[in-house]
Amino acid sequence: MVFKAEVLAAIIQARWVLMLIGMGLIAFHAMILVNVDRMADAAPVPRDSETGQLPSDEEIAFNKERFRVMAVQSSQWNLLAGVWILASAAILPMAPPAIVVIAALVFLGVQIGTAVQEPTTILNGVVVKLAILAGLFTVTRKVLEAETGERAF
Repeated sequence: MVFKAEVLAAIIQARWVLMLIGMGLIAFHAMILVNVDRMADAAPVPRDSETGQLPSDEEIAFNKERFRVMAVQSSQWNLLAGVWILASAAILPMAPPAIVVIAALVFLGVQIGTAVQEPTTILNGVVVKLAILAGLFTVTRKVLEAETGERAF
């Protein structure tokens, strides 16, 4: 495919952003999967707010296992999103705006899915999640503007 110079520059920028996001997701969530047992064991045990007593050993074990399961599931979904985003970077020249939008929707879908499954996780890494979405939004806008020659949203 032959692209105009500004479209090619936007595609290159979009490819780099997608690659950085994909590799970042893969690296971070692979690290979580490797260290999930240590993280669960190091998690603080909250005291009862009324009595000030520690929960029973069964409750502690249940909460640690619940944490492990949630961390593994969330990390697996985020790893898949990272792989999807890297694959999107590889095929980006085929349909740049559509591919960037699909990558953003996949990332957003994973975040919404994990938030629905465990609502307390919505604020975990919210700044990073917003930065990733802002980067994807910006890249989408730049690719659309380069292709159409007009201001996009």
